[in-house]
Amino acid sequence: GHRKQSRDAADLAWLASRGVRVARYNLAQEPAAFVANPQVKRLLDQWGQSCLPLILREETVAARGRYPTRRELAHLAGVSLEDGS
Repeated sequence: GHRKQSRDAADLAWLASRGVRVARYNLAQEPAAFVANPQVKRLLDQWGQSCLPLILREETVAARGRYPTRRELAHLAGVSLEDGS
C-alpha cells in the first residue's frame, strides 16, 4: 500500500543521506532504463513484473520481488544503521 511505498522511499532517501548513490527507476515511466540493462531485461523476460522491485548493487542482484528492510539496505551499502534505524 501507500504507507509501505512511503517507507521504501524513505529508506532509499536515508541511504542517499548516508552518501550512498541511489538510482530508482519506475517501469511505467522509464521503460528504457529497464531494457538498457541486459541483466534486468533478462529477468523481466523470464519472470515478468513479479521480479520487481529489483535491487541491484553495482551489477549484482541483491533482492528480487521485494524491497529489502532498512537493515538489509544498510548491510548491502556498507553503512551503519546508527542514527537512522
